[in-house]
Amino acid sequence: MEKLSRTKKKKAAEGLQAVGEKLLDLPETQLESLELPNDLKAAVIAARKIKSHGALRRQLQYIGRLMRHCDSDAVQEALQELEAREDDERRRFKRVELWRDKLVAGDDALLSRLMENFSRADQLQLEYLVGCARGLTRPMDAKTAARKLFRFLSRLDSDPH
Repeated sequence: MEKLSRTKKKKAAEGLQAVGEKLLDLPETQLESLELPNDLKAAVIAARKIKSHGALRRQLQYIGRLMRHCDSDAVQEALQELEAREDDERRRFKRVELWRDKLVAGDDALLSRLMENFSRADQLQLEYLVGCARGLTRPMDAKTAARKLFRFLSRLDSDPH
């Protein structure tokens, strides 16, 4: 077994502390989904309440020390999966936003492609919302119609076809 140098030990400890900092930023539901050991979860929850910089630094060191005694690789993998899911969701949001903006701007070719690709969609509803968002029909204002169009497109994009 190779003995680690003091520098390597310090780098490893700092890496675990960085993972601990990422845990602090997670919403409560995502933190619960990670299935952390109880003492580590309690330390993360306690760290969220700390306002003092020095006390927070010490708490992060404690979290790093606790992570040395659990499967830190599994925690890091779970965090990476969460980040990947968030990235996918962000890309999907941007895609739907772009679709909405193009449809409102008058891109009828996109409207046709969407109707072809999502044949199960309520095409009349889609055409109606696009018309309202463009200001062609006046049952609702254009901003409200654009929001409804975004929600419709979002459901369309998330629905497996």
